[in-house]
Amino acid sequence: MTMTTADHPRPDATAAPATGPIPTQEPQPTELAGQGSNSPLAAACAAGQVHLYRLRSTGTLRHLPFLAPETPARMHAEWFAMRVIEGQRVRQVAHDAGVSVATVRRHLSALALTESIEDNELDDLYEPDVEAIIMENEEDEEGDV
Repeated sequence: MTMTTADHPRPDATAAPATGPIPTQEPQPTELAGQGSNSPLAAACAAGQVHLYRLRSTGTLRHLPFLAPETPARMHAEWFAMRVIEGQRVRQVAHDAGVSVATVRRHLSALALTESIEDNELDDLYEPDVEAIIMENEEDEEGDV
């Protein structure tokens, strides 16, 4: 299904966090089944049973949000992604939404990670007793500014 920004109206800029953590709701794992995902990791992340982190080059951890379906954070990220797919630069998307370029990039990264999890690409990292998954630091993409 091809989506355009007309399918995803601009989210209220006041609802998009300019700084700080992305707000997420945590639906129950059964809600994900209705969204087409059969990933046990996605279900655990959505239920808040597993937390995702990225190991920074400084040795500290950065929390990576899982964007559960139908949450405001997911809708913002999808709106940002649609704009970029349609050819807008990240800087322009950030300006239009009234947020920083870094916020748009974080939302896009979170959406990419969430979609990877929903597509079962990271299920090999998950076991029922796992409470946190730490991703190795990958070089940050410059993106287009």
